[in-house]
Amino acid sequence: MQLATYRQFFNFKRLFLAYSIPNRSYNSHILYSQHEDIDIPKVTISEFVFEKFDQYPNKISLECAISGKKYTFDDVRKKSQNVAKNFMKLLKLTKGDVIAIILPNVPEFPICMLGALQAGIVTTTINPFFTPGEIARQLNDSNAKVVITSATTYASVYVAIKLTHKIIPAIVAKTKETETLPEGAINLHEFIDVESEIDIERNIQADDLAVLPYSSGTTGLPKGVLLSHHNIVASLSQITCKAVEHWITPTAIKDNVVPAIMPMFHIYGFSTILFAQFRLLSRIVCAPKFTPELFLDILKKHKPNVLYIVPQIVSFMSDHPSMKSEFFDSILSISSGGAALGRLDEEKLLNKAQKDINIMQGEMITD
Repeated sequence: MQLATYRQFFNFKRLFLAYSIPNRSYNSHILYSQHEDIDIPKVTISEFVFEKFDQYPNKISLECAISGKKYTFDDVRKKSQNVAKNFMKLLKLTKGDVIAIILPNVPEFPICMLGALQAGIVTTTINPFFTPGEIARQLNDSNAKVVITSATTYASVYVAIKLTHKIIPAIVAKTKETETLPEGAINLHEFIDVESEIDIERNIQADDLAVLPYSSGTTGLPKGVLLSHHNIVASLSQITCKAVEHWITPTAIKDNVVPAIMPMFHIYGFSTILFAQFRLLSRIVCAPKFTPELFLDILKKHKPNVLYIVPQIVSFMSDHPSMKSEFFDSILSISSGGAALGRLDEEKLLNKAQKDINIMQGEMITD
């Protein structure tokens, strides 16, 4: 069977779609998109993400692949507003303060992040598998005022906070019913649910700092990357425009399903998967960790249309004996990032799928 291979290379920052340039001056040294320019709105991330939520307020937006916990689009907006207000009222955080999120891929991750953004608070994201020393360094370097983590990770975070020689409040999520909340910690689920009678008026501008992810860079220790609301909205505007959307979902899908497999603490996870899929009104299925069993269960149970993965998972899909061709039935496109995906790898995957799939490769660097 001859299978077509669709390859589309994306550099979401520079190559695929150009920013709006009134008068282009073409020359042989500049590569322009084949598509029309797009307008980049001067809005905040939350304004951009929430713009279409009113269309489907009761539609499922987030779901945990393990616990089954679900949030509608209306839930995401309201609970993130609760988070914003509680940052302000209960924790007395002010515009420009930094919080650290050290969570696995759980639905509460984006809710907390959107809450911080609405309050003018900057989020630095930290790998929950970091050592206490690595966590402490980023907490100190970013000057984080609050930590949001899970009961599973709290032991490492507790040691990290001690290493900073600072008093940093911890908001902790129980990811299992059997877990207990550490003494002195704030319950994340209560923090999300408690409604405060205050207004969110922080006069947040598009050029204000929004997120502070850390990049390993090329030399030395990881460095914080200052990204404004406008930086992220510019990227999201390109990722979610009609030209790219057609490549990702060439067939009209009423209920698009996208698994969140990539770590949310990385820009690939929180920008391309979370914020972009919120904008596209997709249902995001959160995978707190990657295991072959959980990944296969997501494919069977949730029948995703789009996969954002890395070459290692492409190889897993091609080689794992439990990965059957019928698991590909709902998949329209696969976007692979993090490293180059070879032609033979693509062909091997398509032979396993026994169908045509749009295979795209993307470059999404933190800075």
